[in-house]
Amino acid sequence: MKPSPPLVLLLTALLLVGSAAGDDWSQFGGGADRQGDSDEQLAPGAAPAWSGPPGGSTHAGPVISDGVLCVVNRASTVRGYDAASGALRWTTSLGGEGDQTSTPAAAKGRLVLAAGDGRVVCLAIGTGAVLWTASEAGGPRASVALANDVVVVNQGFPSRKLRALDLVTGVLRWEQILSQVAYSSPAIAGNLVLVGTNKGAYEARSLSDGSSVWSFPTTGKVLLSAPAVAGSQAYLLPGGADTRLYQVHTDPAQWAGNWSIVLNDAAPPGPGWARMGVQRATSTPAWTGQYVVCVVRFDYTMDRVSPWYVPDEYISRERIYVVDPAGPSIVWQAALSSQTSSRQQDVPALGLCPSPLVLNDGVTTWLASASSLGATFRYLRADDGTPGATFTLAGQRWAGAASPAAAN
Repeated sequence: MKPSPPLVLLLTALLLVGSAAGDDWSQFGGGADRQGDSDEQLAPGAAPAWSGPPGGSTHAGPVISDGVLCVVNRASTVRGYDAASGALRWTTSLGGEGDQTSTPAAAKGRLVLAAGDGRVVCLAIGTGAVLWTASEAGGPRASVALANDVVVVNQGFPSRKLRALDLVTGVLRWEQILSQVAYSSPAIAGNLVLVGTNKGAYEARSLSDGSSVWSFPTTGKVLLSAPAVAGSQAYLLPGGADTRLYQVHTDPAQWAGNWSIVLNDAAPPGPGWARMGVQRATSTPAWTGQYVVCVVRFDYTMDRVSPWYVPDEYISRERIYVVDPAGPSIVWQAALSSQTSSRQQDVPALGLCPSPLVLNDGVTTWLASASSLGATFRYLRADDGTPGATFTLAGQRWAGAASPAAAN
């Protein structure tokens, strides 16, 4: 696949309402449950507060903790910026081989990430100094999950290992073999770890020892998107050939109330005979407190002209969906971005869309969304999809796997 172009890291100015300070955005999805909602009271704003280079393209999202914004590029160089001013505090190169895609996780002055060559590395978030390294076979692409001083790592091909490490020491607490190869970022809810596998099944494991609790099958192909857990419900968006969003109760005894809903492209490209196939790249779902929000990119392979049975066009369409779980029903949906190319290399890799971000200004709930196709960051009202502020970075596109963050 063609690498993403170098990406300028932007901290979008989100205007504080009042003087209340909210929580950090310490890991992918904002927290271990991956809900994607901010505890801040924020009003939409799209004026850059500052910008700084991550030193190359990035597939990993930023995290903010202890006043430091951290980002890692695809070559495993980690940078810590002052979250308020954008001043570069430190740079640490982890080296090694592999395409770095793991968003770090932070707690207690520590920053933990899985490097593409199999290592899990812990840095001091204030200085960038390496505190410990845990090495294992595999090439983890998933973001780590962190809760209760436990770091959970989906180790990835070829090991199939799910591992739990001690946040402070890096010592292995447990490891278990998943039933299938997995790249999905784990989510943690209570004593459950949820992770999606490459063949579509989601596994729930005990946070205490990694033992199997339950497994839920889908017909999709879970790549890097994570489950999101809101209360007792897990929201799953596998992608691949699967067209559905699933709600699955975390207690299998309550599975009679599970549901799924089809998320279709409102107007697939035609003519129908020219469509050779379609794959779906998905975001991790987010939770507004009332609705489930997710993004799906439909990647079409087209054969419009001779020679036949040979692809000659690739069309990608990215859409956002807001689903009422009480129905279930789609409250509204909207197109975000599109792309047409004659080269497969131009289709974003990794099967992942940036996750939507949920904000509230004290009156209105807003969704903030970055695109995997075009460098546009936009806000939409969660209740009806009315567009809000928009920011576009000319001449570039967002990294396909990098999700926005909000803090302080």
